Amino acid sequence: VLLAALVFGGLAVRERIRAGEQMAYAQRFAQEAERIEALARYLRLQPARDLSPDQADLRSRVASLQAEVRAAGSLAEAPGAYALGRAHLALDEPAGARQELERAWSLGFRTPEAAHALGRALAALYQVEVGKAYGLPDPQMRQRRIEELDRTLREPAATWLRQGAAATLEPPAYREGLLALMQGDARRAVDLAQQAQRQAPWFYESLRLEAEAQIAEAHGLQDPRLADSLLGRAGGLLAQAEARAPCDVDLLRLEMRQRQEAVARGWQTGTDPEKPVAAQITVADRWLTLEPTSAQAIAWRARARAEEARFLTFRETDPAAWLTQAKADAGEAIRRDPTEVEAFTAQASVLRTEGYRLLSQGKDASERLMSAVTTADQGLRLDPGHIVLQNIRNSALIAWIDQARLRGNFDRAAASPYLQEAIEVARAHPEEAYFQANLGGLAQAMARAEVAAGLDPSSDVETAVEAYESCLKSQPNHVAFHRGVLIALAARAKALATAGRDAEPVVEKARLAFRRAQEARVPLATLAPYLMDALLAEATLAVRQNRDPEPFLAEAGRLPMKGGLDAEDPVGTGTIQLRYISFRLRYGRKPQAPESRQVGEALTRSLVRFGSQDPDVWMALAQFQEACGDPAAAARSQTRGRALNPHWQDF
Repeated sequence: VLLAALVFGGLAVRERIRAGEQMAYAQRFAQEAERIEALARYLRLQPARDLSPDQADLRSRVASLQAEVRAAGSLAEAPGAYALGRAHLALDEPAGARQELERAWSLGFRTPEAAHALGRALAALYQVEVGKAYGLPDPQMRQRRIEELDRTLREPAATWLRQGAAATLEPPAYREGLLALMQGDARRAVDLAQQAQRQAPWFYESLRLEAEAQIAEAHGLQDPRLADSLLGRAGGLLAQAEARAPCDVDLLRLEMRQRQEAVARGWQTGTDPEKPVAAQITVADRWLTLEPTSAQAIAWRARARAEEARFLTFRETDPAAWLTQAKADAGEAIRRDPTEVEAFTAQASVLRTEGYRLLSQGKDASERLMSAVTTADQGLRLDPGHIVLQNIRNSALIAWIDQARLRGNFDRAAASPYLQEAIEVARAHPEEAYFQANLGGLAQAMARAEVAAGLDPSSDVETAVEAYESCLKSQPNHVAFHRGVLIALAARAKALATAGRDAEPVVEKARLAFRRAQEARVPLATLAPYLMDALLAEATLAVRQNRDPEPFLAEAGRLPMKGGLDAEDPVGTGTIQLRYISFRLRYGRKPQAPESRQVGEALTRSLVRFGSQDPDVWMALAQFQEACGDPAAAARSQTRGRALNPHWQDF
């Protein structure tokens, strides 16, 4: 018994000694982290100048702290990780801060201060990732990404901030405002940030918090005028904050995001983004005053210029000057830092826009589009979750597949690795509509290319339909997902009809998909052409088998179609409508309404203007001319279509 008492007593003494040593390490390391924080904040308040020597000194201090922690052994590991996390936060390195702080927590350093620091790191990462999401031009895609970030970063940040609420020396209203923002209450965050400014006028971070909250509130608004007003208010707040802290580079990053939201809104409304792009360029130039060797600042400038070039390309205006400057900036950013992911984002964006420009000129864009894909891949190896890079790569890849479809040189083996990767990512995120939609879009593009090449698209059709069906479980009113299902099913129906096989089961699936969209109250006129496409496939098979196509033609004729070309897909939907008119003129019950031919002629003029490089347009035009009794004109149109793609499978 005495021996046992001595043993346990010795262990207790040993543990007390170890606890004391660990506390001493915690105090020593925390003091050094506080010195780094104080120096970093003092530096931000200095007049604008080259910060390179001061930043090198701060990084050297962090490296010395890291070496000291490593040398101190296992007892210093937990408090050292906490101190390093705070130091990384002071240097605006939230990813490094998160890694160290999560490590400290897992090692048992579970203080309110550690919880607060981890909450701040996650909040900062959320703002970084939201900034990337604002770079997505598609509003629905942007919203899906932000919802994902809410779950993975914003809500966990709020949890940690609540847990560490009593541990910070920041003004109470600021602390509560940051928590409100992370809880998704932007309006309350604005009020609390204003209260914090009254509590501590010297604390410029309250201005930044209010600006962040104004941007978040603007994002959720449908009224563009009110949203623009809030974004303008955010810009004014950032200007005030920058006047008080001229060397705070992170304020410039936030201003970049504020301007990016204006660029994205321009894409939504069709407004030229030149003004916010010019503002982003000005911000990048100010950033380079503070960090002359920064690769990130030049990369953001390249991205801004690439956005304007892309807008001009879609407006069929020469973007050459913008593209040249963007390309030069992107190349310089990569030269400065081959690990700067935003540089690859900029370069991939430039290459994609060059590809789009070549497409609009009727030239071969394959090499440029695939270069955009491979450049995006390089960036994604640095940051696999970079949402803008994923979007650039996917859109460039789909455009590359589509050009291969039009030119008759689609190589499924070249696209298959990307499809397999998309399948694996979608399986890993079964409830994330964003990843499912990426898979659906890629599989659908491949299926359409296979149909045009006379190949069997059934596997890719099945993949596309399953992916879009998964999207509809969480977003049943999303018109693009309904459209994706119908396009894929129409491709399968055409392939079956071309092979002389019964397409009725697939057509019935298309009918059911259309009815589901009707029940979801989505705009049916944008979906009707794709059900019409499936019905035309079955009508074509009926003619070949000496059956009456009228039931399918009559059903197609009752669909709610838009007048003129659809803005989403003018060439595709217009071609379907022209085929339907041709089929009715040739095989439908007589007499035909005279306006059918007039509508067909109007569609013909529009299609030649929009889709003169699409062989399907010329083949559909040949069918219309044949139905109108002009075989010579039909032969000329067919020749033009075959010149574009000698292997085109006509339907």
